[in-house]
Amino acid sequence: VVPLFPAFRYGDYLHVSGKVNVRVLDNEQTVNAIYFPTVEAGNLKENNGFFLTKMMLAWSSAFRDHFSHLFRVALPPQEANLLMGIVLGVKQDLSEKLTQDLRSGGVFHVVAASGMNVSLVASFFTVLFASLWRRQVVLVVTILGIWFYAAVSGFQPSIVRASIMSTVVFLSQVLGRQSMPAYSLSLTAVIMLIVSPVLIGDVGFQLSFASTLGLQLLQPLQRVRFFKKFGSVGADVTTTVSAQLATLPILLANFGTYSLWSVLLNGLVLWTIPPLMIFGGVAGLIGFATPLIGQFIVYLCIPFLWYFQMVVTLFGRFTSPIHIDSVSTASIIGYYLILLGFIIWLRKRSYEESDS
Repeated sequence: VVPLFPAFRYGDYLHVSGKVNVRVLDNEQTVNAIYFPTVEAGNLKENNGFFLTKMMLAWSSAFRDHFSHLFRVALPPQEANLLMGIVLGVKQDLSEKLTQDLRSGGVFHVVAASGMNVSLVASFFTVLFASLWRRQVVLVVTILGIWFYAAVSGFQPSIVRASIMSTVVFLSQVLGRQSMPAYSLSLTAVIMLIVSPVLIGDVGFQLSFASTLGLQLLQPLQRVRFFKKFGSVGADVTTTVSAQLATLPILLANFGTYSLWSVLLNGLVLWTIPPLMIFGGVAGLIGFATPLIGQFIVYLCIPFLWYFQMVVTLFGRFTSPIHIDSVSTASIIGYYLILLGFIIWLRKRSYEESDS
């Protein structure tokens, strides 16, 4: 906990000194905290070994500042903050009310940069350059675009995981090799844990890995006739169901809450994320050269942002999540065994239908 001033930027080398206190949270977890320590900017000479890191972080911070300024000039504060969360995963400026509505409705993940953002960035680059260059060149450019987005978003763990996995998949295509998503995800997890073993206990890493694995293993849900009737909304619902089935025990064990309406709410709002990502990202890039054109493109986001907020606020007003005090290890193991059985049955049925 620090005061607002003096202000520092990403990449600054700091000296922090203070007393570490143990704090017990409402969920009875204990954390170490330093309240109002002495923070001083260090000398660049002390940071020679991290000069490249400093420059990279400062560069990515400058990009985020540019996007934030452009959005704030063109949009009201609430809409600008929401768009920053959707495009780059920067969510600290969201209002307390909107944050609570997002959490209660189970759609807080849309304002946290995730694998879905990386997938949209990859799709944008492949479609944009598909008619200009041969496929191998397009895939290499797409990989560079993915890591450019990862840098601008601040190398958040979920983005890094998705970027590594996408890189493995695209490189296999460049080299003419077959890629299996489950193997790519496992390789990505191993690489991240080798670099930072403490991630194994990070809730964000666990949710990111489990949700991606759920999307892969529960993919046959998208071919169920009931969901196919509803088109893109049905696809969003199956995506939400797959991710939430895989992450439910982790959510309950760490947060103790779950929204029964999250599947429906995700189906109603997820379709707005691709156009907001595209308009917001293109506006930010064009805004470097011509800010006026960038602001005009940002205006195209307004109807989607208003719809998104209206639906989330409506659900937040009339619904509330259920609360669970504790989840035992035995129940978590039992749940995943049942889920594994369901996955085996679902995939077997999918194969039988494809053969027939």
